[in-house]
Amino acid sequence: MEVLSVSLWGFLLLVYLVFSRHTNKKIFRLQTWVSKYGLMPLLTALLAGIYLFDSLILPSHALFFDNVRTKINGMFTGTTYAGTAIDAVNLATSAMEALMLGYILYGVVKAIQAGRDDEDWKQPLKLPLLVLFAVSAGDLSISLL
Repeated sequence: MEVLSVSLWGFLLLVYLVFSRHTNKKIFRLQTWVSKYGLMPLLTALLAGIYLFDSLILPSHALFFDNVRTKINGMFTGTTYAGTAIDAVNLATSAMEALMLGYILYGVVKAIQAGRDDEDWKQPLKLPLLVLFAVSAGDLSISLL
């Protein structure tokens, strides 16, 4: 909720700057103040983080297999075994999420250890990140079906 309120206040500040009098002077003063203190990288990272967390704040975006779970549960809704099938699907997708997150965590730990040993730390991360992107793309493509 805090991220949403910060985003809302930022949007209101932007609307104020755009629709107020002497907008160019105010924006110029803001730009000179930011450049004077060298805050542009910090502001960029802050706004990118707010945008990222604001888009991920919904629980459906925090789960990897949520669209798959919803699609399969919809298939079993009208059957006589709906309750058991839905529980089995939820258990299976939760187990797949745990295995995938464990594999990604294992890859990150291997990359950190390789970085400490002055080895190539990028190689251990390639396959776990590929799995992460493939699962996320698959989950999004299921929502299109």
